[in-house]
Amino acid sequence: PEKQHVALKKLSSGQKQKLGIILAFINDPKIAILDEPSSGLDVQSKLLLWDFLGEQRKKGKTVIIATHNMHEAETLCDRIAVIDEGKILEINTPKNLIAKYREICVSSQTSESIRNLEDVFVYLTGRGLRD
Repeated sequence: PEKQHVALKKLSSGQKQKLGIILAFINDPKIAILDEPSSGLDVQSKLLLWDFLGEQRKKGKTVIIATHNMHEAETLCDRIAVIDEGKILEINTPKNLIAKYREICVSSQTSESIRNLEDVFVYLTGRGLRD
């Protein structure tokens, strides 16, 4: 309420992000597509967002999230598509992706260790710097 009369250009990046999320859900859509939804948010706002998105899931809503934050993806998503250079490399649940690549690393006796979704992403896409 205290920001209702503030011009959009005067809002912080986090405030703009919150406004965008509110606008995405204002008409109670069945499907919402969010690009980097927690970008620019403080820790408390991020956790509130995650709780809100969990509530949307429980209501049967479909929320598609594009994110580079693997912890966010692992926490929020029922299914993950790992995309690299415009190509889908894998689609599965976070749990299944971690188990699959943990087993591949163990059976191939590689030095790689798969503990979480970020490890899976790096295993699939490499460690090199990107443009």
